[in-house]
Amino acid sequence: MMEENVLPYPQTENQIPLTATEPDPDNPQWGVVSGFGVWLASIFVLFMASALGAAIWLMVLKARGEIIPLQEEEMKQVLLSEGSILIQMAMNIIAHLATIAICWAVATSLGKRSFAESIGWDWRGPTALYKVALVVGISIVSIFIVSTLPRIIHDSQSTPFAEMLKTSQTVRYSVAFLAVFTAPITEELVYRGLVYSPLKRAIGMVGAIITATMLFALVHVPQYWGAWGSLTGLLLLSLMLTVVRAKTKSIFPSVWIHALFNSIGAIGIILGKE
Repeated sequence: MMEENVLPYPQTENQIPLTATEPDPDNPQWGVVSGFGVWLASIFVLFMASALGAAIWLMVLKARGEIIPLQEEEMKQVLLSEGSILIQMAMNIIAHLATIAICWAVATSLGKRSFAESIGWDWRGPTALYKVALVVGISIVSIFIVSTLPRIIHDSQSTPFAEMLKTSQTVRYSVAFLAVFTAPITEELVYRGLVYSPLKRAIGMVGAIITATMLFALVHVPQYWGAWGSLTGLLLLSLMLTVVRAKTKSIFPSVWIHALFNSIGAIGIILGKE
């Protein structure tokens, strides 16, 4: 008599029996609509966080008795001041945490399933040495590509991101913090977790890789507008991260590759090389 809750197919000697309730990261309980909903929600939350941060700064200035400019260029300078950007960075951290909470709610159906198993956090199979070599190797390759492309493809020196970094050293530290500690896990959960998984089931691995790759690059266009070499590099980085997710069935290596890549970039930001 078949044991209860065990899937009715033969198990090989080395297979670990899967229970009927064990989540499969490539066959998630949520669909494509939910995945795209999470993507749109992540953009909306980040936009609202920045807008709220800017509004808070304007209220601070008004409370100080300062005149709020009405001209577009003057207002732009106010919103690009150190105080305004630091408040917006703080709000962006909250936005990242809110996005993670949204990912958890969708992936687990509000706690009904394991979050780690649903998104594919557990990286099974390879040895620890292989895992380290893969993460470090792909990180080095991606850093080399992204740093080389601007020398081949024209990069504007006055992108919105570059202008923001010129504000102050404190702003550079805040941007570096987000890049290393909150952005990698948040973005990997959205793009290689909630978006990729249902797409893979719906349109296949290749289609899911292309779609997730393009969506990741697309949201960075406003930030790096004019820096076409950097944008091309980010597109290739996204492609590598998504291929790793597809091949390993886990977002764990993608998170670490993303974090290592951003860490090198953060050092450049702090040293004023970005």
